[in-house]
Order: sequence, then structure tokens, then C-alpha cells
Amino acid sequence: HAGGFRIARSAGFRQAAPLASAGAASLAKPHAFVAMPFASELDDVFHYGIAGPVKAAGLLCERVDQAVFSGLIIERIRERIDSAEVVIADLSLANPNVYLEVGYAWGRGRPTILVVRDVKELRFDVQGTRCLVYQSIRHLEELLTKELAAVAG
Repeated sequence: HAGGFRIARSAGFRQAAPLASAGAASLAKPHAFVAMPFASELDDVFHYGIAGPVKAAGLLCERVDQAVFSGLIIERIRERIDSAEVVIADLSLANPNVYLEVGYAWGRGRPTILVVRDVKELRFDVQGTRCLVYQSIRHLEELLTKELAAVAG
């Protein structure tokens, strides 16, 4: 018809999967669960000191406050710790939620890597446990790269 156009749908056209299933496939991929305080002063620690080495080790790097999901947050935490290849916990700031997640991971027998920026921040119940102490984000990146290689190997 005059002045218009018509778009023909090709036989190979497929409707995209519903948005609700977006990211569902990533739930089955090997991942590291990161437990750490949700404090802006530790954002660079996560993005540069932890996420880089985790991704370099071939794992998805998941922090529960950065995931989109429905349901209770504690259920999501349990599910992701249960299925994690490794749990990485930054005990800096002595956050009780992080300690709860570490206790759950230990109870479930998940490999766990503890990191802290200052040993004075460690609470009594983990003071005798092996913990990587980092002086800088770059130092954390180096320590975690070596530790993840040891866990995977």
C-alpha cells in the first residue's frame, strides 16, 4: 500500500524467553559465594580484590546484595552457600551476618576462605582459624588468586 511498509516474520523467528527466567541458567554455574558487610568502604575490596580472582578462577562471583531474586533473603543465602564451590568471607568490620554465613558454610561442609584487613577485627571464635590478612586491595587480589588455585587444585 502507498506510503507504508509491511514487515514479514521469517520462519526462523523465535520469541525470546520470558524475562522471569533471565539468569536462571547462571544458577547452575560454578560459583563463589561472597559473605561480607554491605559497606561502601568495602565496595572496592569486593570489585577489585575479590571478584577479579574469582572470575579468573572460572567461577561466577556472587554477593547476595547484588543478585536479583524473589523470596526471603535468608533462603537465597542458604541455597547459594549450599551450591557454592567455595565461600569467601571478609570478616572486616566484624559483621554478625557474615559470621552467621560462615557458621552456616562450615556446618554444611563448604570450603571457606576467610579474609580480613586487620587481625584486630577478628572475633574470639575465629581467632585460631586460618585467615588471609590483606594490607591492600592489590595484596588481597594476590592472596586470593593463590588460595583459589590451591582450593581448585
